[in-house]
Amino acid sequence: MELDINIKFLKGLKMFKCFKKKFIIKYYFDFVKENLIGLLYYLNIFIPKNNLLIVAFVDYEKVDDKLIPYKSDNVYLLSEYIKKKNSNIKIVYLPSNQFGGKAGKYFTKIDKIKFLFYRLRAKIILFKHPPHISNYYTKQQYLIGLGYFIPFKADYWDFKKWYVFYENIISNNFDEKGCSKYREKILKYFTYTKNQFDKTNLIMITSSNYAADTLARAHNWNREVFKILGIPKSDVIKSEKNISIKDIFNIKNNNMNLKFVLYTPTFRDIYIRKSINEISEDKLNIFGYQNEKKELEQFLVENNIVIIIKLHKSFPFYRELEQKFINEDKTYFKNCYFLDFETEAKFEISVYDLFQKSDAMIADYSSISFDYLIYDKPIIYNIPDIEEYREYRGFSYEPIEELMAGDKVKNIEEFKSSLLKIVNNDDEYQMERKKVLNKINEIPKGKALDNIYNYIKGLIKE
Repeated sequence: MELDINIKFLKGLKMFKCFKKKFIIKYYFDFVKENLIGLLYYLNIFIPKNNLLIVAFVDYEKVDDKLIPYKSDNVYLLSEYIKKKNSNIKIVYLPSNQFGGKAGKYFTKIDKIKFLFYRLRAKIILFKHPPHISNYYTKQQYLIGLGYFIPFKADYWDFKKWYVFYENIISNNFDEKGCSKYREKILKYFTYTKNQFDKTNLIMITSSNYAADTLARAHNWNREVFKILGIPKSDVIKSEKNISIKDIFNIKNNNMNLKFVLYTPTFRDIYIRKSINEISEDKLNIFGYQNEKKELEQFLVENNIVIIIKLHKSFPFYRELEQKFINEDKTYFKNCYFLDFETEAKFEISVYDLFQKSDAMIADYSSISFDYLIYDKPIIYNIPDIEEYREYRGFSYEPIEELMAGDKVKNIEEFKSSLLKIVNNDDEYQMERKKVLNKINEIPKGKALDNIYNYIKGLIKE
């Protein structure tokens, strides 16, 4: 099996002759490096594991020349909980570099050698998403996934989905002369495969049998890798912090009927490897509508609505987008504010700390809407691009609208109409929210962290 993989790798190197020079320079050495790293698997087989060492992959953000971890992520929350429960267990935080994050560049070469040592020695590896599963882990180690793993998006690692990322790159750099037979093969080399899972102990933590069944089908994974233990965030979503949205954003409006609405859109795959400079101005917006500032600014002011925008953190595109539109006072326009990482760090909060203080959420295909269900507050699903999204990414369940317990809006007029329902306390989706919540979260609040800790403790004692 391994010999066969290495032979395929050598054949893969020959395929690069079919590409233009700039493509080879950009990708060839990364391609070689990833495959050579795979040889560590044979070394790792003979390296004894430290049962009391846990490697936890977390995302970082740089603020004032300091790297600060995202403290609301499942991996970080569980790791801190384990540290409190058992001081004998050593937790080592490593940068996840989730989807091309740049935290790794702030570490020295010596740091990175240490990181590799920890990866090879650790009994337990905690991660959010399978890209962190490198091909040198062995059956002596347990790889525990703590992503949302509540169904919305389709299989991210499906060949069709990754094709979206690389199709233009391949097309623009591929030399068709005598190389047509290699086109699909080289794409497969650049797409995520599940072969990495075959030689590891992979465990996916989720919150319900429904979520596990849906994701097992969507990802074509063995149902047995899913453990129904709960999601760490669900234990800490109801923040005890005494915070004021008005104070955080220095809002001077003293109207007692002011409505605070969180807007938490997910990323779009088509922008993952893009810069905002590559996108036409008419498509650069926050809510997905042309002329949205003109349409919404006065409307929000007149109806005493304040929207707090939390863009997806993982990709440079959305950071650039935020920087393009954010004003010095953190506004996009009047009554519309960005919750950027600097604000989170300054007040030591995350968007989850605003759940309790908010009146409603505007979501789309983000799993954060499932977290918000715990508060039993209205959710507006802003989905003007749902058919396009369904085509290039897809959903893990259809019709996906059955999991959207709120208004589903596709144009600016529907968007404003749904916001007016929030103003008027017109809530018709309470029963639907309860139904969806019961379906996707079977674990009582306050039990998830302890469930997962005890499960890991059992693995360590084996």
